[in-house]
Amino acid sequence: MTKTKRMVTILVSSALILAAGCGKGSASSQSESSQGDSSVNPEQSSAAVISGGSSESASAASSESAGSAVSAEAESSSAQSSAIPTAQKDVLSSIKKSLNTGVPVILPESVSVQSGKYLTASVSSGKTGYGVKFYQTDKPAGINSESAASGTLIVEVTGTDMVSAEKANQSILDSGYIKEEESACTIDLGSNIKAAGEAGLGHQRIIWNEGRWCICVDSPTDTTMAGQQYPDGKVLAISTAAYLDRYMLPAPQKIGIISMSTWKSSGSASAEWQNGKNVYSIGSSDPMTVLETAVSMNQ
Repeated sequence: MTKTKRMVTILVSSALILAAGCGKGSASSQSESSQGDSSVNPEQSSAAVISGGSSESASAASSESAGSAVSAEAESSSAQSSAIPTAQKDVLSSIKKSLNTGVPVILPESVSVQSGKYLTASVSSGKTGYGVKFYQTDKPAGINSESAASGTLIVEVTGTDMVSAEKANQSILDSGYIKEEESACTIDLGSNIKAAGEAGLGHQRIIWNEGRWCICVDSPTDTTMAGQQYPDGKVLAISTAAYLDRYMLPAPQKIGIISMSTWKSSGSASAEWQNGKNVYSIGSSDPMTVLETAVSMNQ
């Protein structure tokens, strides 16, 4: 082979080799380009992170909002609790202010509650009367609240317009008022008080008058039917006379009556008195509570 032919052959071979190399490089570039397209776009990745952060931020905000609501509710409850009067004079003042009635309001200046308990009340009022139920509770309770009504009833006080003095007087008479005269059966109650004793149909009554008041103690002749707190009617009558020797009841205009029952099935006590055309009353399961409340209403 001549020298010229050899050079041509070498040039052709080199050209083929270069062409093959270029083709391989092009394929590699296409592969890399394809892989580059399938990888995550940095901007898209950043957007996803931001989106996730926004979700977490919203969740945190929601939790914070819920926490704030709970905190606000707790603060509101605490504020309401602190707004409830606890001192007895403040409770009684609030009760009086809450009554809207045409009847002159007379309330006790104090009500006995157990140590560690709180005084509250349920009240009602209208043009012709008012009523107050005094309760004791374990915790401070607002007037007319459900917590108040679920407490232990101590005593109830009412004032009623009877339209006329005659009707008010008759109301007291209908409750059992009598002017006791000398009796064949006289019971010495001490304190310079003599009472009349009556018995019949299983009842034993001790009746006496103090000023314009008539006081009656009704007890069973069968002591097994008497309540545990006051099993003996005479003992209760003596205690009552001694108490009233030291303390003054309201002065009725014109009459008043205190009734006490020591029966196990219906033990209770009440006081009613006339003041012009109005009648005021006190009721409780405990006779001494009625006496204490009546004395406290001596205004």
